[in-house]
Amino acid sequence: KKVTSRVITANVNIPTGPGGTVSTPATLERSLKAPNLVVDVYTTPKFSISNGFDGRAPWAKGQNGNVNSPAPTTPDAERLARAANFHEPLMLRELYATMRVIGREKIGTRDTYVVSATPIGNTPEKLYFDVVTGLLVRKYSYLETAVGNSPLLVDYSDYRLTNGGVKVPFQVKMAPAGMRTELEPTSTMRVTKVVDNAPLADAKFVKPMPTPPPARR
Repeated sequence: KKVTSRVITANVNIPTGPGGTVSTPATLERSLKAPNLVVDVYTTPKFSISNGFDGRAPWAKGQNGNVNSPAPTTPDAERLARAANFHEPLMLRELYATMRVIGREKIGTRDTYVVSATPIGNTPEKLYFDVVTGLLVRKYSYLETAVGNSPLLVDYSDYRLTNGGVKVPFQVKMAPAGMRTELEPTSTMRVTKVVDNAPLADAKFVKPMPTPPPARR
């Protein structure tokens, strides 16, 4: 808990084009500040998009400049709120109403304990912890869609020590490509730099205003 902020720089591919079928390389700057402030800025040569959590609710700003937020009582909004908790790995028992080990499973070459974790009034998730290191290897949950729940799989690997002495995953693979999408493609985030206890102003995390369309000539 001596670490209270973090800035992560990474390379990531984001889905664009019809149906999200075009994989576009982007640079990600992720800023996090305790207790629960997050902002992600994705930059490509042609556009930038962003999303975050301002301490009260998640938000997302698209290529068109529009800003939206999921309804606060939906599972998606509640999951994003949990993920915004800076010290989430230290507070699992507070964030989940029940947790129980339901077995062991091999993820790649790693043996893991499988934990069924149920948030209060929300959809159960599965957390996979490395038997040897205790580190989180996989998180399995759901996205709400018009045709029912769609699986959301996040794999964590290549853990390294930060300058603050904390182990964080330098590779994160998501299927589908993000927590706010129902698209098919996967996305892999490869971290290039992590700075703990970076000075971050609260204003950085404020939900942005929509960008007005360009004036007609």
